Amino acid sequence: MQNIITSFLYGVLAALSFVLGCFLLWKQAKKEDLQVDLVFDLMFFMVISAIGVGRLFFILEHFEVFSQDFFRWIHFIRYPGISANGAFFGSLVVGLIFLMRKKVRVFTYLDILVFPLLYVQLFLGVGCLINGCVVGAKTFPNFGLKTPLFAVHPLALYYIAAILFFIILFKKLKEKKWFEFLAASIVKEEAEKKTKGLMFLCYILLYCLLNFILEYLFRNALYFKNFNLRLLFNLFTFILCAGLFLIRLGPNWIKRLLITKLKEKNNVQTTK
Repeated sequence: MQNIITSFLYGVLAALSFVLGCFLLWKQAKKEDLQVDLVFDLMFFMVISAIGVGRLFFILEHFEVFSQDFFRWIHFIRYPGISANGAFFGSLVVGLIFLMRKKVRVFTYLDILVFPLLYVQLFLGVGCLINGCVVGAKTFPNFGLKTPLFAVHPLALYYIAAILFFIILFKKLKEKKWFEFLAASIVKEEAEKKTKGLMFLCYILLYCLLNFILEYLFRNALYFKNFNLRLLFNLFTFILCAGLFLIRLGPNWIKRLLITKLKEKNNVQTTK
């Protein structure tokens, strides 16, 4: 009975997270004066792909359960489960392809996805904590969550805390217009254009780092020939986004940023 209640609550929180995410995405689109009809189409394809790809990743992670019977693949009630990472990255890839086919300002639309995705992840993390669907590796008895045999890492709590930190961090960075300052300090001739996408790329980089940490604490890792597939996938995504970040800012961006900061410091001292 308890499992039915917790699974039901997880489903309710998952549904609420998607509703909230869609509302925030629509609100951001209105604020940025973007095409609302296009945003609604984007929402639809991202939600469908999140369910489909998330389910496929879950099947691959538990292939010993699903390999013998295709009926189990589509029977969500009797064999429930969706991979959070699969849903996340699957929806992003499909959303990116959709935006590229529409020939719009891709990075502008990607930036408005950051806060909706963070709140979706926060709700799903709370649902996962209630449902107990993430089990960490064994840890110290006085530190982790107690089980009949030993204590385990409270991965859902780690995840929720990290997502809350990301929400606060990106709100502060946006209020301080840090991304605008970063682009203007380095590529003044194209500052406004180069600013677009920086917040999204930083978000993906931080999310990949979070996954690296949680994966090492995760007991049921997915391996293929001694390689952790989830870690490899996150590593590939991290390298790709880091490369895009550097390309948008151009070569030697750290050096030029330091020079800009030193000049500002000298100007302040001269004024005094």
